[in-house]
Amino acid sequence: TVVTAGPPGPVTGVIIKDEGIGYKDGDNMSDNVSAKIRVTGRVQMVGFRYFTRQWADDLGLYGWVKNERDGSVSAHVEGNKGRIEQLAEELKSGPANARVDNVDVKWGSFMNQFREFDIRH
Repeated sequence: TVVTAGPPGPVTGVIIKDEGIGYKDGDNMSDNVSAKIRVTGRVQMVGFRYFTRQWADDLGLYGWVKNERDGSVSAHVEGNKGRIEQLAEELKSGPANARVDNVDVKWGSFMNQFREFDIRH
């Protein structure tokens, strides 16, 4: 959290800007949530995890993405709910060589447990 105040003397105005998880100018921090996302289809060996990380980074989201043994891709994401919804929309298309059959999103409480978006192996 960055706190900026006016010149010494009586404080005429205080601006508090929180640069927390998944927060960008114009977002409401109370809209922060977590989501567990599972994507099925032809989503492995097509760059899906890297695609997911790029979109998550661009949207200011944090968490991880990984391949599952059953051929699906799963992600745990935290940040602004609207931005997670945007990510889920992008995952419906995926990278060029992917074929997405389903994107399942399970919403949860914001836990503030990530500082970046990782690809897990």
